[in-house]
Amino acid sequence: MVINLTYYEFMLQFVEDNNYVGDLARDIKEDKNFPRKSTSKTEIESYFSSTSEIIEETLNEYFNKSK
Repeated sequence: MVINLTYYEFMLQFVEDNNYVGDLARDIKEDKNFPRKSTSKTEIESYFSSTSEIIEETLNEYFNKSK
């Protein structure tokens, strides 16, 4: 299954969730410096100063769905 979303767009789906994924999604949405158009895992990972478990989990889910 190929998805045509950026990681930013993927994460926006979770903005209303009341959990750690929703927290991350809201942070990403409000961060004007987030690489919103990026589809590069390396670029997105490098944006974060350290990759947390939730960031790694959501990146893996996004990139597994985009294959």
